[in-house]
Amino acid sequence: MKKFTVIIQDSITSQIVCYHVEAKGSLKAFALAEAMFSDFEILVALPGWLQESDDMSSPGDSLVNTATVLGQPEVFVKPAYVLTATAIEAVLEKHSFGVADKPGNCFDKLAAELLSELDHCEVIDDAMKIDANTQTYNDQAKREEIKSSLLAKGVFGL
Repeated sequence: MKKFTVIIQDSITSQIVCYHVEAKGSLKAFALAEAMFSDFEILVALPGWLQESDDMSSPGDSLVNTATVLGQPEVFVKPAYVLTATAIEAVLEKHSFGVADKPGNCFDKLAAELLSELDHCEVIDDAMKIDANTQTYNDQAKREEIKSSLLAKGVFGL
């Protein structure tokens, strides 16, 4: 028998709870948790007995969406870097002679369109790799990654 921490959610209150079971495998751990808590949704079974305060943390007593986290920096701390249309517009302006776009399209409108098309996680992750020594997002790393993403999309005719 192995120890598992099964994370479950109350289907009525949405509260998230960790429950410890001993089972032969994760599927058996799910079955045990379901037998004990039939009104709950099972989210995951993790090996070992994890403690909520020591081994893991959650943003609240129930599921929290990313808009809530980003919208409450006083609670969750402001992220180190968020990709914005303003940052994209700055890169477009810096390389304005190479932008391959329809005549008359303002950079602010183009940046707003591109914001939804770029892979935010990829830009942020790559910017972090560029500045791995300091583990911070510096402005130059952000601009380089935005430029690389825009090049890949064919925005620049460089």
